[in-house]
Amino acid sequence: MSAVPNQKMDKQFTPSEPEFRGVEPVKFTVWLLIIASIMFFGAITSAIIVRSADGAWAKFELPNYFYYSTVAVILSSFFMQLAHINAKRDEITRVKIFILLTMIFGIGFIGLNYMGWMALSEKGFALSNDIAGGQSASFFHFATYVHAAHVLIGLALLAATLIQTLRFKVHKKDMLLINISTTFWHFVDLLWIYLILFLILSL
Repeated sequence: MSAVPNQKMDKQFTPSEPEFRGVEPVKFTVWLLIIASIMFFGAITSAIIVRSADGAWAKFELPNYFYYSTVAVILSSFFMQLAHINAKRDEITRVKIFILLTMIFGIGFIGLNYMGWMALSEKGFALSNDIAGGQSASFFHFATYVHAAHVLIGLALLAATLIQTLRFKVHKKDMLLINISTTFWHFVDLLWIYLILFLILSL
């Protein structure tokens, strides 16, 4: 008498493929960018300390636009956190509103900084200048330009997050993209606060 295979038992004891749970590529890339940015701005601030100690370092007053932009970026970070909190609660309409507000204040930050750069340039403190000790202005422009590039990357992430939210693909069961956007935007905010305080003390 031939044995009849027990399909149920075979299925139950068939070894399954182990599920691979690696690091999300986008998340990994963003964290690499954050680490590289910390090292890069650390190098910039070190260079400023060394060069300012040489003595040939022109002092200049920052236009108020940079203080206004600081307030704008802090408010944008606040709105980003509210978007994240509401995503956890599945309050999708509020998520859309707060992401949009974050983007508006982020764009406002760039606009205010642009006006600040123009105001400095009109006084002779441009990226490239002939003022004695004018390398201080060159360092200031370079550092804040690079930070502005980070803000633009953050705005691109926010735009992608907003689009996915409009498609109802951002919610409490799928927080990956908004987690990445929130982390990077808070980093950009803290980076600016550190940078502007350091530059004020240096100038």
